[in-house]
Amino acid sequence: MRIYISSNHQYPAKVSGTASQHTTDLLAKGLGELGHDVFYDLRQNEILEPLPDSVNQVRERMFDVDILGSSVVSMVFWQPIKGVSLAGQSFDAIN
Repeated sequence: MRIYISSNHQYPAKVSGTASQHTTDLLAKGLGELGHDVFYDLRQNEILEPLPDSVNQVRERMFDVDILGSSVVSMVFWQPIKGVSLAGQSFDAIN
């Protein structure tokens, strides 16, 4: 299967990225090791270590793939929600 993944971070994320960016790196590596054609778009970010042999670096969006995965960071502000537990006592979802 041909899979396009994009992320806007320095590679590898284990050096200076977030947990979700590191997970994206591991996903690309794992899918490649399973035999998929993985195309990883890291935009113009610095590559500190070579990508795994099973992962192809690309610099622009590809559309001739089976799966198109793109991580987009949005600056959406959220507010903690309140809920009701099964016991009927209210609780804060975010402590």
